Amino acid sequence: MKTIIAAASLFCVSVAQAAEQTVISESNRWGVVVLGALFVLAAGSAAIKLFLRPYRMKVFQKYQDKARLAGCEKGFADRVFSRAAIGDALDDIVMSWGPGRFRQFYDEAHAEQCAVNATMDIEKAKLKALAEATKGWDYMTACWPEEVEFGDEATGNWCVGPVSEDDDKSPVLIVNTAQWDAEEDAQKLAEYYAAANAPTILAILAEIDQLKTENAALRQGS
Repeated sequence: MKTIIAAASLFCVSVAQAAEQTVISESNRWGVVVLGALFVLAAGSAAIKLFLRPYRMKVFQKYQDKARLAGCEKGFADRVFSRAAIGDALDDIVMSWGPGRFRQFYDEAHAEQCAVNATMDIEKAKLKALAEATKGWDYMTACWPEEVEFGDEATGNWCVGPVSEDDDKSPVLIVNTAQWDAEEDAQKLAEYYAAANAPTILAILAEIDQLKTENAALRQGS
């Protein structure tokens, strides 16, 4: 870089000397000198960018890798590309930020992800405790329209509960949405309550924990 700046400076001096030896007006001579100085500044700026580009890319990649390992790569990328336009090259986007900003972006994204993870862990723990507290009611996995006596008008309600091998139905929950002028939603809610039974919830939570463990191992190993 020093060589480039020295060459540009030499060029500026040469221009100034040529201006002195050429028969031109004083104002024009100074104009030539100013143009030479501008050239030096432009060349110096280009040289600085040329040598800074690999350094900034290295810093960017360092914190990008840290964000990937911490599971906050999206938050980091959102911040880096926050003022990028469609078609902008990655190099130009990286060069638009100072190296210190990449650490700031990582710290913010990591803190944000940690807060999300903490909230999710609390909610999962609550859900697991509630599901485990319903032991003895694991069989509430079926739903059906509420039965009425022959000749009576259908209520529109749906039931949730167990159904025996002999097709004996034992309603535990009665879903009544007609009182809310939404009779058509009774079946949807009943099907949801039947599907979201305790064994299913516990199995899903266990699978989430297993996948998180495997994902963390893959991130560390990649």
